[in-house]
Amino acid sequence: MYKVDVWVWTDSRSTASDLKDYAYSIEMLRAGRVEKRRGQNQIVGSWNKASLSALAEALERFTANAEVIIHSENRWMLTMIDRYLEIWEGADFWKSKNEKVANEPEWRRIAKAKHSLRLVTDPIGFDRSKELMDHALND
Repeated sequence: MYKVDVWVWTDSRSTASDLKDYAYSIEMLRAGRVEKRRGQNQIVGSWNKASLSALAEALERFTANAEVIIHSENRWMLTMIDRYLEIWEGADFWKSKNEKVANEPEWRRIAKAKHSLRLVTDPIGFDRSKELMDHALND
């Protein structure tokens, strides 16, 4: 199992459902050299939905077992991955009998992708996140 860093960035932390840009950068050491994969897109939705979409897209690119270190400023997303993702998956993404998990399609994508991965979360600050994504996307 190899280690991979996934950096997730969005252009806005607004909870309003509006147009948001998001990006991710995947970095891994393979055969002694750093390989990078990148992606960026737009979505109409909240900050959480944009962050989840970026992460889902990044995780769906993996074809082999890996330890994935997720770097994001979205602490809510990282906490939900650590504490609730497996519980939600076991309950078919219901929080209670009458309430589905918010952003269910994105959570389902992440849950499906994680089966061959070990996810490790690493919260980072907004300024650091923006700086790293600017560097990664323009590198």
